[in-house]
Amino acid sequence: MSKVVLNIENVSKQYRLGTIGTGTLSHDLNRWWHKVRGKEDPYAKIGAVNDRSIDDGNEYVWALKDINLKVYDGDVVGIIGKNGAGKSTLMKAIIGLIPHQGFSNISSQSFEDRARLSAWVPQTREIVWDVSVETLLGFTLRNFRYQNESNVNLSDKINFSIKDALLATNTSKLSNRNIGSLSGGELTSVLIARALVQQTSTIFLDEPLASLDPVQKISVLSLIQELSKTGITIIASLHDVEIAQSYFTRFLGIKAGKVVADGSPNRLLSKKYFKEIFLC
Repeated sequence: MSKVVLNIENVSKQYRLGTIGTGTLSHDLNRWWHKVRGKEDPYAKIGAVNDRSIDDGNEYVWALKDINLKVYDGDVVGIIGKNGAGKSTLMKAIIGLIPHQGFSNISSQSFEDRARLSAWVPQTREIVWDVSVETLLGFTLRNFRYQNESNVNLSDKINFSIKDALLATNTSKLSNRNIGSLSGGELTSVLIARALVQQTSTIFLDEPLASLDPVQKISVLSLIQELSKTGITIIASLHDVEIAQSYFTRFLGIKAGKVVADGSPNRLLSKKYFKEIFLC
């Protein structure tokens, strides 16, 4: 029986909506000063539609609401849904990048233990220092490998050196290239290589196919599929659902912060579920 590597219970995330600015500092200060003195907002007629702080019951919005989920060893899970559905927010909550209500077996750990359990490949692929690929992977290896070697959750197959990670992601030829010189597809593959040298059993990827051409997308998807065969669990948010469906074992449909469908990619892309997730 497969082992549960991710367990979340009643995970919710609420944001408080504020007043959208008028567009100029002087007007915003004037609005604030009127509020302090208990006066009427002088720009209410102009900005009434944008002023979400009014007492209409919509001051708070649920980005996630009571999500329960189990993911098993070796699963390749795609989180699908419209823009703003809560896909990225869910992954960030699970791994502890943002505070949330409810329980996650990853975010409930210390920072060091979270780093042992999961690696994160963000959608914003920006590296502060324009260092070489090998230097970037070496930094990650020095900071995470030795503390993760004691990770009892790791498969014996998950033990990546820099050379191993470059080979696995087909980026060996990029080892001496600086990060700033890489294309979108190359950088995505390098960041996955960085996740591999972190030596974790689960990798989260936020929109790994964003801004890639069709050939690059197939390359990244093939890499994800191959990594799953080594025992690594993959969880990724996706928009390119049709091209990705044959590479994932499971899709999770998110709508307005709630799970509305969970099953095989073919099932969730059927007319019934596609409409429920994306159209209704």
